[in-house]
Amino acid sequence: MMRKYIIFLLLFNFVLPVRPDSLEATQLLWAKDLQAQEYRDRMKIPSVTLYETMLNFTVKEDYEKVSKSVPFIHEILEVIKAKFEVDLEKELKTALENKEKELIILTIRKTIFYDMKDLFSILISTETIAEQSTVRLRTFIRTGYLDYLLLSPKIKEKEFKTDLTLKKVFQRVFYLIGATSPYAVEEKTTEKAPTIVDWNAVSKELNVIEKEILHLFPEFKPPEKKKE
Repeated sequence: MMRKYIIFLLLFNFVLPVRPDSLEATQLLWAKDLQAQEYRDRMKIPSVTLYETMLNFTVKEDYEKVSKSVPFIHEILEVIKAKFEVDLEKELKTALENKEKELIILTIRKTIFYDMKDLFSILISTETIAEQSTVRLRTFIRTGYLDYLLLSPKIKEKEFKTDLTLKKVFQRVFYLIGATSPYAVEEKTTEKAPTIVDWNAVSKELNVIEKEILHLFPEFKPPEKKKE
């Protein structure tokens, strides 16, 4: 149903307004990890649905619809730029202007990776742990897992065993934070994250996921800063 909704919006030229925030303003807006999550709450269409739709449109070489999707993820791209110094919006628009199919796909996958990286950083943030409910924390990791599933087919293509390994790592993370599975439905509660969670262990597992993905996709790494 959600997929049909976004396709309807795109086909009928409905585009969300883009906020003209400067990078400096964005850095202030997302100075804290919890504030960074407010943009996710504002999104009417799940980011994973947007990424999947953009990938499908690119495969069909319908670049106009991909372009119309970009404003929907503008705030995500701004967060990534501010936190990780990677200007994916510029990369994506340049690739679209040149109609470079493979580069567009690569940039969307890169966006998915950094979105997942952002979720991981928020999940292990001390402030997040202190202020967020258990349900919300589990939502972060589940969203990260859904991001991973969009990368999974390409990871399988490169190294099948690595894909299986990373899915097991995700399963261990779910276990560590008290979730039964990536797909379990949580009851709404204001219960705080349990103090018995070994967040150092969670952090190590998430680092494994990032490291393995970057090993398979070195092109996801941000460009090295030039020495002055």
